[in-house]
Amino acid sequence: MNPITMVFVGIVFVLFVIAGVVAGISLLHGSEAGTFVQDVTTIQGAVNKVFGVQGNYSGVSSNCGSGTANPQCVIPEALQATTPIGGTFNVQSGGAGLPNYEYEVEVSGVNLSASICKQIVSQVDTVSTLVDGTAVGNANNTPTGSQAQSACGSGGVTSLGFVFSNGQ
Repeated sequence: MNPITMVFVGIVFVLFVIAGVVAGISLLHGSEAGTFVQDVTTIQGAVNKVFGVQGNYSGVSSNCGSGTANPQCVIPEALQATTPIGGTFNVQSGGAGLPNYEYEVEVSGVNLSASICKQIVSQVDTVSTLVDGTAVGNANNTPTGSQAQSACGSGGVTSLGFVFSNGQ
């Protein structure tokens, strides 16, 4: 085989390997974001199961004590240690300055890239979304893709918060 052809085939092969690695990383990040969104929804369901019947979220907390043995614990035991994107979940209500008909699910201690942050922020349907403590978009609406992109910047996001309400 001609040496120039061999070099060309080698370059093409390397490009295919690089493209495969990039696609794999992208798929992995999409999976992490999707799993995280599902976990937030799971916590939202647990909160509504415990507190939704009273329509008042005062006292909702992530202080699980002895785990699922505590009936007020709203973070399922499997999610108490860590999230799919790292960090830990926290759930808070009135004590965090929220009205008693709202609560917040927050993840802190993460270091998110802009792409993962944007995927998550634009997928969770909330009353309010916070990126590193700053509200994103308009109240009572899930942030648009451009609002999420702006809030997530170039990455390095360390916390995300999602405020939910009973509709009052």
